[in-house]
Amino acid sequence: LAYARAENLEFTGESLDLVARRESYGGKSFTTGVISSGYSKFTMNGGYVEARIRLPDTVGSWPAFWGLYTGWPPEADIMEYPLTTNGVNGLAADQYHTAWHYSTASGNAAGAGTVNPAGVGDLRGAYHVFGMEWKEDQWVRFYFNGVQVSSFTTSPSAIAQMQYMYLIANYAVGGWPGTPSLEQWPQGHEDR
Repeated sequence: LAYARAENLEFTGESLDLVARRESYGGKSFTTGVISSGYSKFTMNGGYVEARIRLPDTVGSWPAFWGLYTGWPPEADIMEYPLTTNGVNGLAADQYHTAWHYSTASGNAAGAGTVNPAGVGDLRGAYHVFGMEWKEDQWVRFYFNGVQVSSFTTSPSAIAQMQYMYLIANYAVGGWPGTPSLEQWPQGHEDR
């Protein structure tokens, strides 16, 4: 649904904005921004990582901060915010998602899940700190503004599948939250 472009990365003051726009480009209806440490540039094999992220306001937005190995799975979703277009797909404005995806003998599985931070309410338009602490081959813990909100500890063998994870921050549109209509996201509209 979206085409990632370098032009959709903008430095404003001391922050980097990943910008999503409804504009036709490369056969897609939206353009978006993405950054990645890339498998050949930086990887981690445990430790703690966090990012301070301002979540967008527009329905159909699907920003994420996540880690990947050389293929899928395994995958670590530190934060996914699929802002539903229709109340069915995606999540509500006061929820986000964490996950640890891994392979099993019968297919793929995931641990962790939907997070609704206590006392916070609507997450849109505000900065929050999303973090992940990873103890190699033992456990993964996810944090929201410094407070642990979920974890995955039930399968050390599943955690051991993740090695040399590289990091990605992206702003997708459509997919899980549903594709926004022209009324929800008019031509030329942008969010960051």
